[in-house]
Amino acid sequence: MTLNNNCSYNDFLTIKDHCILPDENDSGNLLSSQPAYKLKESLILYLSPILLVFGIIGNSLSFVVLIGQTKKMSTYSYLSALAIMDISVLLVGLLRLWIAEITGSDIKDMSDVTCKLVQFLGYVCSDSSVWLIITVTTERYIAVCHPLQTQMFCKIGRAWKALLLPILIICVINSHFFFTVSIQQKHDRAECQAAPSFELLVNNIWPWVDAVIYSFLPFVIIGVLNGFIIRKISQAEKERKIFLQVKHRTARELRRYKSSDNNKKLTTMLLSVSFAFLLTTFPMNIAVIFTAFWNKRADRDVEGAAIFHLIKAITELLMYVNHSINFFLYCATGQKFRRSLMQLFCGRRFSHSNNDRTHFTSIRNTQ
Repeated sequence: MTLNNNCSYNDFLTIKDHCILPDENDSGNLLSSQPAYKLKESLILYLSPILLVFGIIGNSLSFVVLIGQTKKMSTYSYLSALAIMDISVLLVGLLRLWIAEITGSDIKDMSDVTCKLVQFLGYVCSDSSVWLIITVTTERYIAVCHPLQTQMFCKIGRAWKALLLPILIICVINSHFFFTVSIQQKHDRAECQAAPSFELLVNNIWPWVDAVIYSFLPFVIIGVLNGFIIRKISQAEKERKIFLQVKHRTARELRRYKSSDNNKKLTTMLLSVSFAFLLTTFPMNIAVIFTAFWNKRADRDVEGAAIFHLIKAITELLMYVNHSINFFLYCATGQKFRRSLMQLFCGRRFSHSNNDRTHFTSIRNTQ
């Protein structure tokens, strides 16, 4: 059994695209009866709304908390934009995927306008989200490994310009969808596909280009930068132990140590975001490579195709996990974020009680 003409195997290189064999086709009926394919349908049907709810609510709360901190540090500007992009990815990608699984129809197949717009927005939002992580990781690398350059490259006023640049570049790169895809009539069905003159670009070349932009290149950049950051933090921890062994320190040295400790906490929070990306996109990298080998197979049986759909669904859902969990990572690793979140819900009561605890602690430490 091979895939029908509506859905080439090259389409699966683009993990963000949802591609299902039509049930009315005989091979489609055989495919839908496979246990692996049924599991794939269940995963999309039941996990998608969970990720949508937690992701949209979590990212919305993250944005509200972080946007209030943008005047204090440029990092929060990047994280605020990241929250917006993650919400956009969930709405344009995962919500559409879930609705397509329930109804059997995709909004991008409704008209030429929705076809071009959904394709463009889907790629732009997901790619922008990843490159915002790269941007904030790069800034953290400068702050940790080259602190003397922080004032030059990590200014608050430059943050919005710095985050707009990769987004604009990604928009330009993906603008080809406005003329390379359109509604095509195939087997009595209107489907959003590559225009006849652009099939080679959209089906064979672009999936690999997007894999590099969204996954392969970010994976390398974030992995390398995190390696440098962790090494620098380890060195700083050794210096910290030596610092604490000396009893008498000036007030200036103590303030510098406290500032360094706060910087370490923020770095830890951002490292958790970076590593979450690496862990949730690594299976996608493997899936892309696996797809390349699968395309060369001649014996594409029904069981193998069902397993292929299942693998794609799992890697796709893992990708959406990456866009859904940042709020929980912030809560788990960011003390300042938790405090700001509590102030958001509890208002002045939490602020007063927190001030009282701080005052009591300072009195106790002076005794």
